[in-house]
Amino acid sequence: MEGAERQRHVLIHSGGIAVVFYVILSIGPVLTMTGSAAVAQSTGVPGNPVAGLLRGEVTEVGRDHISIDSKRYDLRPDVIIQDERSQPRELKDIEVGGFVAYHIKYGRIDQLVLVLPR
Repeated sequence: MEGAERQRHVLIHSGGIAVVFYVILSIGPVLTMTGSAAVAQSTGVPGNPVAGLLRGEVTEVGRDHISIDSKRYDLRPDVIIQDERSQPRELKDIEVGGFVAYHIKYGRIDQLVLVLPR
């Protein structure tokens, strides 16, 4: 009886593992696509550079930092600054009271999009 019980226990666990592998294999491609789509949106999408970015009002502009909604963020040395039309801009183009969309990487802003008045 003990051997039969152990065999039943092994079959139940083997079946459970098979189900887990089936679920991983069947959902895996969906998860990969979802992750890729999220990364594409968070770093800007051609034609819509503000998709998936945080937004706020500029309250201070420094040489190596910017304050957005009164919260200070350091700028990465390789920060990308552009406007909504994907045209390159410089930090001097950003004014206090203006609106920006931004992305944070490793605690610093790595992408900054100047939202132009319409």
